[in-house]
Amino acid sequence: SSSTVGLETMLFEKPVVFLGTLGDYYAKETLGDFVQDDPQKVIEIIKELRFNDSIRRDAEIKRKQFLSMSYPHQLSGERITDLLVRLTGRPRR
Repeated sequence: SSSTVGLETMLFEKPVVFLGTLGDYYAKETLGDFVQDDPQKVIEIIKELRFNDSIRRDAEIKRKQFLSMSYPHQLSGERITDLLVRLTGRPRR
């Protein structure tokens, strides 16, 4: 669950179910039932994702919430430029 594969999968707009604990990066508070300690429960949720529209919608909502929390800025170039201007004291071109 500490791999970036799950994050990368979410960035490609796919549902993810994590096998992990509450202290892991993919917090249960954000992703809810899509983070599980029990491998059998992970299998059950994956099966549900295939056939249950309600579960798929919930996974999509949780995915978007997680990404908006983890990446609050859609375009970071502007923020990085502002930071570099502040740190170097050099004006923008």
